[in-house]
Amino acid sequence: MLITYSLAGSQAYADLLNIPFYNIIPVFVWSLVFVVLFMWFIVQPMVSLMTIAKGSLLIATVAVTFLVAQEINHPITNDFAYIDNSFLMGTVALNGPIYVMALLFESLYKIASDNVVKAYRLSVFGGLSTVFILNVLWCYATLQIVPQLPPILPELCKTTTSNEIKFNNITIFCPKDNSLLSAKRNGDIATVPLTSIMKEEYTWVAIVIDIFIAISITVSFLTFSASLHHTVSGWVESHWPKDTERVLRYFSHRRTSARCCSWKTSAQTLATFIFFVFIFIIAMLNPTGFVEIADNCGSFFGNLATGFFIPMMLLISRMNKFRSLPAPARIHRNLYPLAVLLPLYYLFAVVYDVVRLIMGKE
Repeated sequence: MLITYSLAGSQAYADLLNIPFYNIIPVFVWSLVFVVLFMWFIVQPMVSLMTIAKGSLLIATVAVTFLVAQEINHPITNDFAYIDNSFLMGTVALNGPIYVMALLFESLYKIASDNVVKAYRLSVFGGLSTVFILNVLWCYATLQIVPQLPPILPELCKTTTSNEIKFNNITIFCPKDNSLLSAKRNGDIATVPLTSIMKEEYTWVAIVIDIFIAISITVSFLTFSASLHHTVSGWVESHWPKDTERVLRYFSHRRTSARCCSWKTSAQTLATFIFFVFIFIIAMLNPTGFVEIADNCGSFFGNLATGFFIPMMLLISRMNKFRSLPAPARIHRNLYPLAVLLPLYYLFAVVYDVVRLIMGKE
């Protein structure tokens, strides 16, 4: 997911600032990585403030885009032979809360009570329901504005990127290809052709959309990066040698705990940094692979984590040695059988994704 956010975020800022997309990737990735690794204490307040702005802009952007869509009203063609693309992209979107909820709950667990946990669950459900409705409206509005297929171009236009060419003293106008299919082939997010069309008559709307997308992806990158750092730090701490503190105490008599903490913190930061180097290299090597990475790698690994590891954690938590642990607002035991739907849905997506890759279907 972080690879797709690296590419999508860079595209959003490049479109907003009108500068080459490839040059934005290092700046976007490493500036936010620096914040996560060395200024982690401001990530949560920063994400909270940007989420408020993101939510407000989302409502305004959907409303304005929907109104513009009613004026353009481009015909929409349905073809359910391609429903698998929407299915896999949908699972990518649904996987997001799995990683974010644990990070958000970290600030609540110290005051966790039945009422706090129930309110937290209700807020998550309300947020997901609201975003679902807005996303449906957003997709419908986009389809009414952006053509799904490229225009039929004259043969001479297929060999040039210019808007017009001259042939035997005749000027031939070549319409710009702002279709969703071309955006997919070029590895662009859907807002690239959307804002390109909007700028022709609705410039201010296109700017608002660009700002919303930039803030939205920045929030997503920060949130997932913080979740990754949180996960890697926990893994390092669980494997940290138990006698490390004793050894450090032997070699240094003063500020032992601080030095031990700094060693462990350095190891956690270095481990997370290695992950980000891997993410950055893939993004730089495949800058036009946004759709491909999100559709294949993002859906595969995300669905595997949600369909296998989350149910496994649930089963482990039901073991006898953990049942006595205090947990506020426990789920009623009659609801646990419904958990089987989780692996069925997501592991089916994993198997389908593998079969789809083997068959080479786009």
